[in-house]
Formats: sequence, C-alpha cells, structure tokens
Amino acid sequence: MPTFRINIDSSVPPSAQLYEQVSFAIASRQLSPGSKLPSVRQLAMLTNLHRNTISKVYTHLEKAGLVEARAGSGVYVLNPETLSLSMHSTIEQLIQGSVDAVLAQGYSLEQVTSMFVRELELRSHRGAQIIVTSPDKGLLGMVVQELQKALDVPIFGLPIDELADYLKHHPVATVVTDRYCIPQVQEALEGLEVPILPIDIHTYSEEIALVEQLRSGSCLGIISLSRSILYGASVLTQSIRGEELLVLTAHPENDTAVNAILQSTDLLILDEGSFGILEHRIKKARISRIRPLCVHVTENHTTLESISALKRALERT
Repeated sequence: MPTFRINIDSSVPPSAQLYEQVSFAIASRQLSPGSKLPSVRQLAMLTNLHRNTISKVYTHLEKAGLVEARAGSGVYVLNPETLSLSMHSTIEQLIQGSVDAVLAQGYSLEQVTSMFVRELELRSHRGAQIIVTSPDKGLLGMVVQELQKALDVPIFGLPIDELADYLKHHPVATVVTDRYCIPQVQEALEGLEVPILPIDIHTYSEEIALVEQLRSGSCLGIISLSRSILYGASVLTQSIRGEELLVLTAHPENDTAVNAILQSTDLLILDEGSFGILEHRIKKARISRIRPLCVHVTENHTTLESISALKRALERT
C-alpha cells in the first residue's frame, strides 16, 4: 500500500493533494485493480484529514471511474480489463442474430462457418492498427514514441475526442491508453466493439527520492512535453515538500519559462523528449552558470512491464 502524504503548509488544497496521489497510485499500479483502499476512518487517521474530506475525494475518484464503492465492504480500484456481463450478452446476441439472418437466406451452416472464418481472417490482416489515445497531446506523443520503439507494429496517436469518429470508419484497431483515461475512453467508444488495453505508468520513485533530498530553499525545475505531467508533478512535489522548494515548470517550447529554469534551478528533471529538444541549451547553461546544474532525465513514462504485457496481449489478438 503506498504512503499518502499531505502537506498542510502547501498552497495546494489537501483534497487535491490526496486525489492526485491516489489516482497516480492507480495509474502506476501501486494500487492494482481490485485492491481495497483504506477506509475513510483509516485514511483520516493516516493523513490527519477530516473524514468529510476523505469521503469527497473517494466520491470524485468514483465519478472519474477509477474506483467503486461497495456497500458494507469498502472502496476498491476498478478493473477496466473486465467486460461486464451485459457487454458479453450484447456480443452474443449480435452474433446469433447475424447467423440466424444468413441461415434464413438459405445458406447452410457449413457455408456460414466458412464465411465468418474468412471475414475474420481478412479483418485481422487488413491493416489492423494500434491507436494510443489521451486528452493530453504532449503525453500522447511521448507514449507513441515509447511504444513505437518497443513494438514492431504501426502505432499512431489520437486525442480522445477524435477517437470515435475515426473508428467508425476504421473499425479494425486496438486502443491503448493509461488507467487514468480508461473511463473517458470507454464513454467515448460506447457502442463500438473495439478492444481497449490499459498501460501502467512509471512510479517515478527515483525522481521522488531526488526531490526529498533537495535542501530547503532549493529551486526545482520540471520540464515536460505533457502538461498533465507538469501539473501532477507540481502537486506531488507540494505534497512532499510544501513551500520548502521553489518549483518552476515549463513546456520545452516555452522559451521564457525554460530560460528561467536553466538560470535558476538546482535540480532539473525532464523527460527524454524534452531533453532531446533542449540538450544544446542545457550544455550552454551548465557552462555559463556559477552554481552547478544537476540534470535528471526520466525513464519511459510507460513501464517496461506494461510494454511486455501489451506485447503479449497484441500477440493474442
């Protein structure tokens, strides 16, 4: 069970700190599907937050589709990989209806079997695509690059709001997204029979350890292609260190913000894509600065274990 830390001196509200930490733990699989969250009473004792605050956070997590509250039992992490019985029933009914319709036209059962098998084979080899989706375009590009390196299949990215329209015209695809976004994707693809495979994100334990070790009064710079990562990292840092650190964040294409970070920061944490864009400027900053600049490039946003699981799942499809 991960440790949830609330910094009462932070400018970020305690409820926002807790929500971000729990949802991050779910997305990074520190809280695995089906695991039980601490009770409201337990978490209130662990975090020193009021029970009403805990209850509100759990309600927001449930509305986001990340957890479910079971009466008399507790709050559990949802498993997005489990299809509902109603979904199975719908698929079975569709297949039965199609078979009945073809048989009614006078075809034999043997002919129907042959036609179904041939159609399935054609579809499985007819340009099946892997589509990565996210509401965050920067994160989308990062994950596409990571998976493209690891998987020997065509991969491209689409924002969630463009997904349904595309798949109506190109139905042969597998959709990949992180656990944060599973509920949004399921809602966007309602009525479409498209497999959705979840991926787990990096726990960032090494980066968290570096933040914990920084001296009070230090400046921490965070640069990422993903605006959601910038927000999440800022909230988590506030939870860990409160106002002890000056935290500056920037997208790599924001020259003014990047310059401020390179001039002021003691520790710079950035993703691989941002480092590729800024490597020359970072080298120049290190030469011109009086104080040393410590630079840490993060690992893949997607865990290697998750990529391996994705490979196995694709081999089965």
